[in-house]
Amino acid sequence: MAFHGSAVGLFGNWIKWLLLTIITIGIYGFWVFIKLENWKAQNTTFLNQN
Repeated sequence: MAFHGSAVGLFGNWIKWLLLTIITIGIYGFWVFIKLENWKAQNTTFLNQN
């Protein structure tokens, strides 16, 4: 497995998630963990081992 995410990309997402949580008075906070897991999965690939 290889991870291709960057700290800048994660930081940008955290800022977006924080703003959405503030705007929705905390309701969006329930989805932050799910969004974080999705971000990790999207930035992880399997390497071919032939």
